Amino acid sequence: KNTVFSQGDEKGIYKLIVMHFLACCSDDAKGELTTVKVQLGEIFTASGLVIFERNWLEVYHPWEKWTGSVIPKFSKGQEFEPTLLKLE
Repeated sequence: KNTVFSQGDEKGIYKLIVMHFLACCSDDAKGELTTVKVQLGEIFTASGLVIFERNWLEVYHPWEKWTGSVIPKFSKGQEFEPTLLKLE
C-alpha cells in the first residue's frame, strides 16, 4: 500500500469527510448575537451569543464550535444602570 497517510490519519480524514457531509445535510444552527454599547464617558462594548438550535453543530463538533458569553436580552434603546464595571 503506497500512501502518504498512516492508518490513523486515514481514519481521521475519513471521519472528517463523513461528518462534513452529514453536517451539510443538517439544518442550519440558530442563534442570536447581542451586542451592547454603553456610554459612560467613553463607549464600552459587550457581546454574547445564545444558541437556540445546534443542528449541524451537533454533527460537526469538534471541528466547529459556536462559543461566546451569555448576556441578558436587551431591546434597542433600552436603558439600564450597571451594577459592576470590570475591565479585563
